[in-house]
Amino acid sequence: MNKPELETDKVHITLLDNSIFRILVKEDAKLDIEDLDKNHSFFLEHKIEPKALFLIVFKNGATTEKGATEKFFEKGRMKIKRKEALVIATLPNRIMANLYVGLSKRSHPTKIFSNEEDAVKWLTE
Repeated sequence: MNKPELETDKVHITLLDNSIFRILVKEDAKLDIEDLDKNHSFFLEHKIEPKALFLIVFKNGATTEKGATEKFFEKGRMKIKRKEALVIATLPNRIMANLYVGLSKRSHPTKIFSNEEDAVKWLTE
């Protein structure tokens, strides 16, 4: 059976064997609230358990529009996340992400990594 996937000009989402949603945010992509809503619909359609694991890999230059993430949080969309690992390759972007994660209220454990291997290991602990 084929694994579900969604590919747009900004993201490529796959469901890994260990029930982790892997979201690859493509290079220089700028996600807006419509993108986040489309992705969320895909997650709801394909999640196996009430709360899922998420691996989000940001390629160079990938971001979200100012206010899009906050607006997404307001809609209560985080309730489907059990754990979330963010993979951010560049140090300046990891520092910014750490600040954001530290200052925002999250209902699930969230951690930032520089590589996917460590992120998957943490998600499956």
